[in-house]
Amino acid sequence: MKKLQKEGRMVLTFCGRADDASPSRGMHCFMWGLLAEALRDMVSQIEEEKVDSFNMPLYVPSPSEVRSVILNEGSFIINRLETFEVTSGKAFPRKDEDDDDDYMITGSKNTVNFMRAISESLVVSHFGKEIIEELHKRCREIIAPRLSREGSRKTKHLSIVISMTRR
Repeated sequence: MKKLQKEGRMVLTFCGRADDASPSRGMHCFMWGLLAEALRDMVSQIEEEKVDSFNMPLYVPSPSEVRSVILNEGSFIINRLETFEVTSGKAFPRKDEDDDDDYMITGSKNTVNFMRAISESLVVSHFGKEIIEELHKRCREIIAPRLSREGSRKTKHLSIVISMTRR
């Protein structure tokens, strides 16, 4: 393993939550609950033990938690820590009163693509690549009717960007 160069710089970007409130609330937990529901629906195609033993190691920290962990670990100096909101509305089509079906289909595809980008390698390593297309099809079917007219377009995700220098 290479030793990190002194005064080397690193920039990280990852999902976060706005405050120190419970990490088990919010959109991230909602989305992964839908993935779990789709997996449970597929128990007839997947071994039940595999479904029961699947773990999605996901933690969405607050900016203060990130700052605290880095400062307590001590190897890096924080140059800058910023947050910005990413609005899901850009991923969803405009809502026309007469076009509920298209709105829900496009919104569910975009949501599943976001989930897929994060989870696919873990899902494939645990269950095999054979289930991927069916799993994501089921996720879209579960998500589409749950998209609310206002909630989907107003959903905001927090991204944390941190710039650090090695001590």
